[in-house]
Amino acid sequence: MATEEELTELVLIQGEKWPLVLWEEDEAGTLRDLTGCTVRCQIRPSAGSSTIIAAFACALAADPDTGDPNRFVNATLTATETAALSPGKYWIECEIVPGGVEANAEKLLPPTRLEIKPEVIR
Repeated sequence: MATEEELTELVLIQGEKWPLVLWEEDEAGTLRDLTGCTVRCQIRPSAGSSTIIAAFACALAADPDTGDPNRFVNATLTATETAALSPGKYWIECEIVPGGVEANAEKLLPPTRLEIKPEVIR
């Protein structure tokens, strides 16, 4: 289990499009080639829960600096999807599944809390 210092907390406002850009580097700082991998990012009510509150649309993307393909993950929730989420505290889980083999699934993010705040009337 992660310590309090290792946890990341993100904030989402209902009704706003919410993109996440993720990547993985080796010890030398080289971006991992994610070719053939499936990525999933989900919002859950608690760490380790099997209940999915929302799922991000995930797509692999090229490194904008080098053009190398499949180095980044664009994970997005639309404004409509975030408007449907209830305010509160949740967890985000993102995994890489190399070659589509579930048994090889790896965590892409450290334990990540998510606070959803109510939409602000403008």
